[in-house]
Amino acid sequence: MKINILIISFQALTVLALGQSDRLHGQWRGQIVKDDKIWTTEINIYLEEQKLKGDFDLPDYGLHHLVFNDIQMMDSILSLEYKDRRSEATFKGILKANYIAGDWVGLGMTATFSLMKINKIPTQFQTEEVSFTNREAKLSGTLILPSGKGPFPAIVQVHGSGNQTRSEDFYKSRAYLFARHGIAVLIYDRRGKGSSTGSNVSMELLADDAIAGVHLLQQNPLIKKSKIGIMGFSQGGYVGPLAASRSNDVAFIIAGSAPGVTPDEQNDFDVENSLRNGRLSEDSISIVLHFRKDLRNYQYNLIGDKNKLESQLGFFRTRQWFRNTLLTDASVEPVDEGVKKWLSFDPLPVWKKVKVPKLIIWGELDKVVPVVKSKKLIEDALKEAGSKNYQLKIYQNSSHGIAVVDNGRDWDWPRLADGYHQTMIEWTKRVVK
Repeated sequence: MKINILIISFQALTVLALGQSDRLHGQWRGQIVKDDKIWTTEINIYLEEQKLKGDFDLPDYGLHHLVFNDIQMMDSILSLEYKDRRSEATFKGILKANYIAGDWVGLGMTATFSLMKINKIPTQFQTEEVSFTNREAKLSGTLILPSGKGPFPAIVQVHGSGNQTRSEDFYKSRAYLFARHGIAVLIYDRRGKGSSTGSNVSMELLADDAIAGVHLLQQNPLIKKSKIGIMGFSQGGYVGPLAASRSNDVAFIIAGSAPGVTPDEQNDFDVENSLRNGRLSEDSISIVLHFRKDLRNYQYNLIGDKNKLESQLGFFRTRQWFRNTLLTDASVEPVDEGVKKWLSFDPLPVWKKVKVPKLIIWGELDKVVPVVKSKKLIEDALKEAGSKNYQLKIYQNSSHGIAVVDNGRDWDWPRLADGYHQTMIEWTKRVVK
C-alpha cells in the first residue's frame, strides 16, 4: 500500500545562535488549524553535536518522528525545515516565552499553528542498526528502542506489498509510535530491497524472515525474550500469522487490513473496485473479471484457448482502463509453481494454527481487501480452531490504511480512524503485561 506523505518544511531564515538553544530545547505540543479543523502536532528539539536537531509527529494522520532537515532562529523568529522529494510546505513562527505561533502553508492552502512547551526534556529514542540472515538473504534493519533501561517487549514489523524498505512513511511511523509507548520495534528492508539481499520471494520465506528477526531480538539483553510479537498490514496480514504458525517464539500478532481470501480473490476485488471507481460499466467489469478467471485457469491448469485469450488481452491493452485490471503486457503463458502457490495462498488454515493472542483490524470502506467476507472467514476459522484470545474490529468510514474516507461534504485534514492507534497500543500493553 502506497500513501504519499504530507511534508512539512519550515523555511530557513538565518543561523541559530546556540546560546538561545535552551529556549527551544524540549517537547512542544499544539495544533495546526484551518477552517476550524484541527490537526495536532508534537515537536521535539534537542542539542546534538553542538547543533539543534529535532523531529515532529502528526499523530492524527499516523506520522511519527519526521526528522527536521534544519532548525534555525534569529531573535524570536523561528524556522524549522523538513523537505522531501515529493512535496513540501512551510511553517514559520515567532517564539514568545514557552509559546510559538505563526502561519503554515502547505497542501495548496494556508493555516495557522500554535505550540506550547510541555516538557524541558524532549522525547528521544535509542536506535541500533542491525542485520540478520534467513537462508541466502542478509536483511538490514533498525531496532527502535524506547527511552529507559529496559528490557522491553518488542515487535517485528513485516511489510505490505511492494518494494518496501524501512524508510516507508507509515511503516516507519508505526515503529516510533510503539517505541513512544515502551515497546521496541524492529523494522527492516524487505528482502532484495534497500540494503537487504535475497531474490527469491514466497510467503514462507517472508514469514521466516520475520522469525529470523524475532530470533535476533531474543539475543538482545534490552528485549524481553518471551514478549516479542509480529505486526503486519495488508500483505503483512498474510505473512504475520504465517510466521506465528511456524514458530513458537512469536508471542502475539497484530494484523491490519488482513485478507481472509487468497491473493487471487483479493486482486479480483481490488480490480473490481478500481474499474468501478473509473466509471466502467458493470457489464464491462464483469467481462474483465471473467477474463481474469479464464486466464488463471489457463496459466495454472492449461485449460482454455490460448489464442482466444491472447486476442481478448490484446483488446484490453487498447483500453484506457487497462492499467486498473492488474493484467500485464506479457504473452499468455503458464506461470511457474512459485507464482501459482503465491497467488493461491489460503490464509484460513494458517489462522487455525495461530494460538497466540491476535488483534485484527480493518477499515469498513477498504477497496483493496473484502472486509466483511475476510472478517467472517477469519473469525469462523478461529472459532473452529477453538481460539479464545483474539479481538477483531472494523473501523467505520475508513480505508485500506484505516484512514477516514472523505465524505465529499465537509473539508478536513487527512486523518486516521478515531481510536485506531490507541486500540493497538492498549491491546499490546495488555498482552505483554
